[in-house]
Amino acid sequence: MATKEKNEYLKNGVLYRNDLRVGDDGMNHQERSNKKLHSPGAAVGVDGLTAVQRGRALQKAKKEKRAYPLQLLKKEFKLGKGRGGTAWTHQAVAAYMAREMDFIVTGVYKNNRTPLEGFCLICGESTPEGKGPRWNDVTEGKSSCNSSACGGNQMPPEQFMEAAFKERGVELVGAYPTGKDRKFWLRHIGGEGACQQKYKTTWKGFYTLKYGCAVCSGQQIAVGYNDLATVKPELAAEMVFPDPTTVTAGSDTKANWKCGDCNYEWSAKVTKRSSGNGCPECSTSGYKLTAPAGSIYASHKASAENRPRRFFAKVGITNQYVPKRIQQHKNTGLIMPAESVTSLTHWHPELAYVLEKYIFKVMDEAEAMLDDVELTVRGDVLKPKEVFVSRNKLIDGEKLQTIYDDLIWCQLNTEEEELSLLGIADENSVCNCAVEFFDHLMVYEEH
Repeated sequence: MATKEKNEYLKNGVLYRNDLRVGDDGMNHQERSNKKLHSPGAAVGVDGLTAVQRGRALQKAKKEKRAYPLQLLKKEFKLGKGRGGTAWTHQAVAAYMAREMDFIVTGVYKNNRTPLEGFCLICGESTPEGKGPRWNDVTEGKSSCNSSACGGNQMPPEQFMEAAFKERGVELVGAYPTGKDRKFWLRHIGGEGACQQKYKTTWKGFYTLKYGCAVCSGQQIAVGYNDLATVKPELAAEMVFPDPTTVTAGSDTKANWKCGDCNYEWSAKVTKRSSGNGCPECSTSGYKLTAPAGSIYASHKASAENRPRRFFAKVGITNQYVPKRIQQHKNTGLIMPAESVTSLTHWHPELAYVLEKYIFKVMDEAEAMLDDVELTVRGDVLKPKEVFVSRNKLIDGEKLQTIYDDLIWCQLNTEEEELSLLGIADENSVCNCAVEFFDHLMVYEEH
């Protein structure tokens, strides 16, 4: 079998083969694509098939699906055998095309390789001369209509496209598309809330109503109109990466942020921040000082779900039922095993709030606080601020195990002057009294 002659030449010092640029691997993009699809090392999908094998399997299934109706057609019209197989007649072909393919044959059927003349009942378009479906292809499982509206590659006339543009309130910017998947520019000029911006789309996506205006839907950026820097300049000022002019307020892009108040840095999706999520370090929404009660809880066997063997201490406060708060932590990837959590509850929530600040201040001065623990919440990475190392903290040779132990250790490692600076030594006797005082002041529980 003769092979296709390869036309190679140099242009501006670059090798071209068959008018296609040759890359560093010695192939042009067409050769690279063929190798990717047909070579033994072609990519295999979840179904265990390559792209070529999947296409052949689909074609075979379509052919088998049409086999039974074709057998009934042969019996209905009493078709015999011809030189190349079944002796198909015009009446039989026209009847099948109308009933099974929603295609009306207007010309005369000649043979199975001659294009049929007619029009599609689904899209209403007529076939161009010499471009209609071939009966042989139809019996093999292929489509009867090649128009873009029915999923084919045939483009409608320019007058038809212009009428569709006018009906949907857009105008063409540049040249008409030459293929259903070729991108072209439109400008949204009509209808309620028209943005007057141009956007890129395909004829297939436009005509099937799969996509509307890409700018109005936030899928495409028009700098100065719907980018984050224009829509939410205060939020954009806290974005470190990427450039706020390259994303919209509804983007799922994960960005890096730096709080304008406390300079805390973290990562979160743009859409989360646009919906109202603020700085995790500055947030006070988790604890209410006006609630009926408050609890301080601790676990010395806490771990992140992505690193279950690394244990650390977790102290927190909540107005909720403590087991419920434990479950919320579990949903964010912070695991606190059963029977490892202890808590103290008081009717005045400010007491738990003061004690938590006290513990964190002492642990921070002891350089025990951790800043490298990462939790994943719906794709966002958060670093909890209420965790510290406690395995090297001892009381009478014993490791810390309860919230009682944390407070005792802090008492033993805090000077009276520092307590006064906290404002809780003189005004509140919690921090300069025996630990038995908590038995009368707060309710102790294990969870």
